[in-house]
Amino acid sequence: VPFRESDGRVWAEEFRCEGEEPELWSCPRVPCPGGTCHHTYSEVRLMTNGSSQCEGQVEMNISGRWRALCASHWSLANANVVCRQLGCGVAISTPSGPHLVEEGDQISTVRFHCSGSESFLWSCPVTVLGGSDCSHGNTASVICSGKREGQGLLVLRMLLE
Repeated sequence: VPFRESDGRVWAEEFRCEGEEPELWSCPRVPCPGGTCHHTYSEVRLMTNGSSQCEGQVEMNISGRWRALCASHWSLANANVVCRQLGCGVAISTPSGPHLVEEGDQISTVRFHCSGSESFLWSCPVTVLGGSDCSHGNTASVICSGKREGQGLLVLRMLLE
C-alpha cells in the first residue's frame, strides 16, 4: 500500500506481516517505496534502552527531526494518548529517567493538554513552554501496559441448575 496523507500513524517502512506476529513491530519491514514518506502530522515514538517497545522516552518528529518532549506538565492523560497511538495499551506510569537525550539534542517545549481520550497526540490542545522549563534531565517518559485494551483470555464458568 503506498503511503499517503492520513489522520493515522505513518511508518517509514512497509510492513510485510504474515499474520502470526504478536505485534506489528515483529513483522519484517522494507523501506518506504521511493525512499520518502510524507505526513501532515507529527509522528511519535518511544526511545528505549532495550527493555520494551512500549516504554521509554517520548519523542516527536517535528519538521523532520526527532525531539524529546519536555516532562514539565507531562501527565498520565498525555501518556495514555501516546500508548494508544502506538498500539501499546494504556499508560501505567510516567517515570523519571533514565534519559536518552544527549547534550546538544533539542527538546521540544510544546506542552500537551490531553484529556486522555484522544487517539493521537497531535489531537490534543498545546501551549509552548518557556525554554528554561526544560533541561536534558527533564524529558517525558512513559511505561505502557503493552497490550491493547480488550485483549486477553476470558474464562466463564456456567452453573446449570
